[in-house]
Amino acid sequence: IMAAEERRKQKEQIKILKQQEKIKRIQQIRMEKELRAQQILEAKRKKKEEAANAKILEAEKRIKEKELRRQQAEILKHQELERHRLDMERERRRQHVMLMKAVEARKKAEERERLRQEKRDEKRLNKERKLEQRRLELEIARELKKPNEDMCLSDHKALPEFSRIPGLILPGQAVSDCLMLMQFLRGFGKVLGLDLNADVPTLGMLQEGLLNVGDSMGQVQDLLVKLLSLAVCDPGLPPGQKVKNFNFNKE
Repeated sequence: IMAAEERRKQKEQIKILKQQEKIKRIQQIRMEKELRAQQILEAKRKKKEEAANAKILEAEKRIKEKELRRQQAEILKHQELERHRLDMERERRRQHVMLMKAVEARKKAEERERLRQEKRDEKRLNKERKLEQRRLELEIARELKKPNEDMCLSDHKALPEFSRIPGLILPGQAVSDCLMLMQFLRGFGKVLGLDLNADVPTLGMLQEGLLNVGDSMGQVQDLLVKLLSLAVCDPGLPPGQKVKNFNFNKE
């Protein structure tokens, strides 16, 4: 009985051990299932978190790209505005330079026109002055040509006393005629073909020849013959008329 009891107890203990092992296995299996479920849940949670993080990162990336594009657009717009401003400034400077050149050219043209006008005015004034001077000269000449009585002159001077020519016995009219003849012969003797040294007599020779005193009668007669021949050969007739030949001598 005790052995059976002992065997029964052993069987019960073995059964209890088996149940305990079964319970342990069930608990272990349950724990493993829970662990796998937790791992799956953790993996899903991580996957969701990663997906969410990826979406956030993608959104942040899109935001950054959008901001970068906006900044680039702002930079391009600013550059375009700056380029437009520089173009406007260059155009303004070009227009200013053109305006200054036009003003300078206009000033130069006005200066040239003013100088030309001054030259024309100066020429006109010079011409008027010359004409006025010429008119005055002509008036003075006309006034000078007008005969004035000796008694009307304001600068009366006493006539000098001249000494009489030594040996002169001709009257005054004859002396004046002799002097006029000598002046004519001295001025036109070469044209008439006379020898000024041989053919032109002195005042003393003329006086001797006219008064038939001394040896100058022949020279005076020769001079009269030459002058008469010249007067007959060239009397001042119109062209086409001729003069007959004449022979003259002292007789």
